[in-house]
Order: sequence, then C-alpha cells, then structure tokens
Amino acid sequence: MDGDRCDMDGLIASAKKSQAKLFVDEAHSTGLFGKSGMGLAAGKSIDLIMGHIRQGLRSFGSYVACSKTTREFLINCCSGFVYSTGLPPPVLGAIDAALDLIPTMDSQRLRLCEMADYVRSSLKEMGFSTGKSSTQIIPIMIGDDCEALSFSAHLENCGILAMAIRPPTVPVGTARIRLSLSAHIAMNKLKNYCTLCAHGRA
Repeated sequence: MDGDRCDMDGLIASAKKSQAKLFVDEAHSTGLFGKSGMGLAAGKSIDLIMGHIRQGLRSFGSYVACSKTTREFLINCCSGFVYSTGLPPPVLGAIDAALDLIPTMDSQRLRLCEMADYVRSSLKEMGFSTGKSSTQIIPIMIGDDCEALSFSAHLENCGILAMAIRPPTVPVGTARIRLSLSAHIAMNKLKNYCTLCAHGRA
C-alpha cells in the first residue's frame, strides 16, 4: 500500500533461524525489481513466492512459485483454486510475451525509478509526507478521510486518477492518496501532476 520494501535478506535469515516457511507476495515488484526485473525474491532461498500478473505483466491472473510438493497441495486442497478455470489462451500468450520482454527493459526500469524519486522529492518540497515509499508506488499522506476524498476529486478533475485510500484499508487517521507511476508517463506531464498536487493542497 505504501510502496515500501521489506528487508528480504533479514526475513530469510529470521525464517531460517526459527525453521519457519517463508511466503513472499511480489505484488508490485515483478517486472521492476530484482535481476532482469524478475522480482525482489528472484534467486533467493524462499519457500513460496506469489505475484499478481495484472500489475507487473499487464495481463491478469496470479502465479505461485514453490516446490512440487507445495504445488500439488495447493492444486488439490485450495477450494478457491479447485473451482477456478484455466486462463484463456490469449491471456496466456500475453503473459508469455511479457516474460520475454521484461528482461530487455532495463532502461524503462531505470526511468521509472528516476521518475519515482522525482515525484517523492517534489512532494516533500511541497510539505507532503510520502511515508517509507522507495518504489513506483507513492502515498501522499493526508490523514483526514474527507480531505483525502476532496484531494482525490481535485486530481480527477485535472485528469489524474489517484484514489483516496481510507479506513479500514489503512488505520484510522492515516487516509492517503496513492499514486502508481508508469514509465510511459512523459516527464513534462509528471511535473504538471506535481504542480496540480500543490494546488490541491492550497
């Protein structure tokens, strides 16, 4: 929700020390972080990795990377999966194409990270808090629910879809606007968006 990152190596060490199974959700890092964009958990000693294809691969569905034993357990014992149907062939084709494309997109990954750094620093200069964000997901911490809704409506009127996130999704008193950047946004538009955020606060 806040675009922050966990201490992956610390989690791995803690799981190993306590002999626990480690389950990591790569919801927003697939395609952007890790070697060749394969996620923060790629190549690390993790028992089960889950990710959402919608965010990183721009299709739909989810994936689980795990041992064969765990895979068989999930297939046969998880009711939500047992009663679901297979993905349509065009969707599978889009996923396959995305997996071929992602390793070739280092320049886009770098650009997106630079854009996120620019937005965070611009918002902080305006007096906004962006929490612990260090990724392309950037919260604008507002606090009051009504103010967050008003801010979201202002941005929408300016052509920016930025949803207000309120309780119970986040704790009471921590309502926020949640930005999710794309490498396809032109920098001049990004600068304009930051200016509109300043006007929204005023």
